[in-house]
Amino acid sequence: MLADVEQNTQLAINKDITLELNGKTIKNTEDIWSDNANAILSITNGAKVTITGNGTIDAKESDCYAINVVNCEKSCLPHLQDALELRACQSAADRCGVRVDNSRRHGSA
Repeated sequence: MLADVEQNTQLAINKDITLELNGKTIKNTEDIWSDNANAILSITNGAKVTITGNGTIDAKESDCYAINVVNCEKSCLPHLQDALELRACQSAADRCGVRVDNSRRHGSA
């Protein structure tokens, strides 16, 4: 990434990629949570995702997860390299961090 990114809709990643944060931040400033969305990044279809580059994924407080992994085997969980900061956990009630949903339905919490 060359600059910080404001991502106010869920971004679905459904193919293998490496996300190089390059010390930058991906964040949402508007609510994402809905019947069909619950995270800034949603990893689907068994995509293998490597996140690298000492960056931050900053989910808006009390809104959504930073990353949601849907319908995958252990091999498709995100591979985190370097220092990655997942923010938004202000209390135990907050949705934050990485959520893994293997229930075969997308977008529900």
